[in-house]
Amino acid sequence: MESGAKGGYAAHTASEAPSPVKVTRPRKKHDDDVDHRYTSRKRGRREKDLDGGHHSLTKYLDEPREHHRSSVGEKAESTSNGNVSAAGIGPSVPPGAVLFLTHPGRDEIASGKSLLDLMRRSSRLKSKRRDDPRMEEAYFAVHDTVLVPQGLVDKIDAKLKDDFLAKVVADHTNNWIQMSNFVNNREFMQNLVQVVQPRYPCPYPTLLDEVLISFLFQRPEYADTLLKPLIQRLSHSNEPVAADKHSLVLAMQRHIAQLKRNHGHGDMAALSTRHQIATLAIMKTLFEGNDNLLLLPWILTCLHACTDSLLHVIVAKVTNSIGCLALLQPDPHNLQWLRMWQQEHWDVPHADVQLEGLVRLERKQLHDAPADRSCGSFHRAVVREALNQFGNQPQNRFHLFGEAFDAFFDRATAMDSFPLLEDTVQKYPPPYPNDTSYTHPVVAMIGLFKQTVPVGSPWFVGHLWPFVLQRYCDVATLRTIFQEHVLPLVFGTADTGSRDPMLVGMEPLVTFLDAVHTVSISTAREVFQVWAQVWMDSSFDVPTPVLLTLLCVALGLQHGHWTTLAGAAVVDEFCKFTSAIGHAFFASLMAHTPAPNLSPISWLLRAVLLSKGGLSPNLVVPLCQQVLVHLPEKPSVQWNAMFQRVLAMALVVEEGSPAAADSATFYDSETSTVVPFPRLTPSIHQTTDPVIVSRLQVLTALVLDDCHPTAAQFIRRQLLSDSSFQALLDLASSTCRDVASHTLTLLLELVPPASEDIGVSPFSQEFVVEALARLVSSPQQDVCKGALSVLDRLAAQHPDLLPLQLLGHCVSSSVIDVSTIVHLTNVTKQSMSRMAVEARCWRDVVQFIDRQFLLCMVGQWQDASPQHVALLMLRHMCHADLRPEWSKLICHGIRTMETSTEPLCLIQLDIVLWIVSHDSDHRFRPDFELANAHQQVERLLILPRWQVPSVITMARQALKGLEAYMAVESAAQVAAVRG
Repeated sequence: MESGAKGGYAAHTASEAPSPVKVTRPRKKHDDDVDHRYTSRKRGRREKDLDGGHHSLTKYLDEPREHHRSSVGEKAESTSNGNVSAAGIGPSVPPGAVLFLTHPGRDEIASGKSLLDLMRRSSRLKSKRRDDPRMEEAYFAVHDTVLVPQGLVDKIDAKLKDDFLAKVVADHTNNWIQMSNFVNNREFMQNLVQVVQPRYPCPYPTLLDEVLISFLFQRPEYADTLLKPLIQRLSHSNEPVAADKHSLVLAMQRHIAQLKRNHGHGDMAALSTRHQIATLAIMKTLFEGNDNLLLLPWILTCLHACTDSLLHVIVAKVTNSIGCLALLQPDPHNLQWLRMWQQEHWDVPHADVQLEGLVRLERKQLHDAPADRSCGSFHRAVVREALNQFGNQPQNRFHLFGEAFDAFFDRATAMDSFPLLEDTVQKYPPPYPNDTSYTHPVVAMIGLFKQTVPVGSPWFVGHLWPFVLQRYCDVATLRTIFQEHVLPLVFGTADTGSRDPMLVGMEPLVTFLDAVHTVSISTAREVFQVWAQVWMDSSFDVPTPVLLTLLCVALGLQHGHWTTLAGAAVVDEFCKFTSAIGHAFFASLMAHTPAPNLSPISWLLRAVLLSKGGLSPNLVVPLCQQVLVHLPEKPSVQWNAMFQRVLAMALVVEEGSPAAADSATFYDSETSTVVPFPRLTPSIHQTTDPVIVSRLQVLTALVLDDCHPTAAQFIRRQLLSDSSFQALLDLASSTCRDVASHTLTLLLELVPPASEDIGVSPFSQEFVVEALARLVSSPQQDVCKGALSVLDRLAAQHPDLLPLQLLGHCVSSSVIDVSTIVHLTNVTKQSMSRMAVEARCWRDVVQFIDRQFLLCMVGQWQDASPQHVALLMLRHMCHADLRPEWSKLICHGIRTMETSTEPLCLIQLDIVLWIVSHDSDHRFRPDFELANAHQQVERLLILPRWQVPSVITMARQALKGLEAYMAVESAAQVAAVRG
């Protein structure tokens, strides 16, 4: 040490203080002259220690231990830490100087020890004794001449206990603190910087990190002196200084976070003031040294470890360094010492750029961690400070906070944002007396966010709108919001003349309505009343995409299952509102003559009719009626073409696309995409039918709508067009039972009434009747019944249309069963029953029967043969009316009684039995005699093949009837002869 001017001592670093080196002796070349008593290692070491002239300084350097070894015979040179020889080779050691000023060394010098004894003390660990715990303690211990022992700079051994490491850190921290208390502490700090700075950057964690940060938290006034050189070292490679690459950053984060982890517990409550001062000093140094923006990861890591109150102070200090903002001091702290540090001016370079860079970095970190949905603490602090600035100085420029607003509102909840918004409203300047231009604080905040936050951020629907409903829901504020802000903020459009997509995003509107669920039913009704008053005013134009989105969202919400009365009431009020808005819109649209724009109507019809499922027909029908009710009395060609295009796409079977039971979907014809409803609420209308079934149900309901006859008649005409009707016939022939049965139900409603001319209807075409007749043969009972229902209605409304066509199908079809023949002949019978016997159709049927009998005069008549059809029709005609003209048919029909199959034999017996039971005039007795009817019936009772109970029973009845029928006739003839 050198005597200072004031009696102090000058501290020399390892690079300044010279240290003597060993003076090597010549090695003995001959063993003959050696006294072997002194050749052992211990004896040689003892001999070496006794030789004071050859004593060398043991180097306590900051380099790794392997660098400290020197071989005997080498010339002593200056080492990496600046030590040089002291045995006459290098510069002499100044009188009273030591390597480092330490308290143990000072005490020993004061006790009378010489400098030479102090410098002779050895601390080099012997290789064979390093496993001794005492040697490890010496390796880490505070030494008289070493400020940073090798144990602090080596990688931390995982085998060492935490208690031992904590004690080492505490000892060295206290040593630095005591050394910094001297009068010449400035020189000590310079020496400390020279020793510590070369140790960084370090690729592994060391105890030096902990000692350095612990010292800063005890002596925060040295933060600038110690950290700025380290900042230069860590950022020398022009790479961002991140915690994953630099252990010093992690050590700093852990120390800063101690107050946040143990806030209010134990001794930390008493040390919180010093801790906050140290944190402020460290953060001030980092911000002021971040002129190249490489410290942003380091700064953000430390900010995340700060408490909320301290984080707000730091953000306020950085914000006050931005030139375009007014200087706004943070709320003064109760402690004067901490208040002094809070009020200290920070000269942060590029404060606005650093602030935006930190916001982007935290947003990226949150995006990379999708499991964490919390908003960033730095975002919250920046937004709080921005709103604080706005509440005090609304006229400032806040564009640089736009990204912070966007990031905060994207992840924040109402519990995060409401306190900040409420605090801003309370700080907002009050109005001047009679100031008509005063803006409500909530409306002013909406204007602030509209100017700064990017489009698409959920700040309005997720935060401002719920805040208004729960805190400031007055009529004036609501009118302003609905008139000026809802269109651009909820629907994202304010230009009614733009060619935007017909459907805007539904999610913001659903979120907007979710906020209404949180208020009372009376408040919700008031909100919708104000909304309707503003939007239905003649001066307010509702854009077409907005209206279509309203209608789709209303339809989607109706599919949800609402468990609360409030939720159901809000949906009901919203549906009433959209219905009124839609009615006014479509009425105004159709008022444009001569050619109204039908694209919105076409889009809406396609959206619901071409849906891929999830829409209930009971809810789709009212929406379609709301549009079609505005049809003119005489629809134009434009209307017809528009609806034909819709039907051409709707009446198409889409295989493998069952209706979704959990979400409603809409078809956007502008983009040819299916848009699902944004909320997967439990639906009360669940179905697994194909989507075409829902479309058929909607069309059927529209055709049957008696309340809107004009629309119903229009739909009927469009479905009876050639292309649409052919599509319906194809659907009726579908292999899917539900599709075919629902199509036949629709066709049943399309049958023209008797008052209409059937000639212009597609039902008059032969291929239509042929297709319906084929469906009667379907093995699926629902399809068969549906086809018979259509044929029955045709037979009832237009009786002369079917007989010959159905009979022709029965005899021409190559694959037809008995049941189908029975069904079709019954339909023919129904048609003929509605016509006079003298009608031409009867004559045509008689000719048909006669022709079939003549085609097969002899042989066995088979089931489902043309003769089977003729017999069935003959029986129906006999049951309807017994006319003499049919005697020839009766003779031909019963002549094969013995050779026909059982079903045909039963029909023939039934004809005979019917005639003998109902012919009171006995007009057919000659025909029976000619056909040997009595003998044929008798043989039926004798032939073995006819020993069938049904045939035997009916044959006996017919035989008995024939005997009575023929006997009465014979008695009449005898009486006539006698007379």
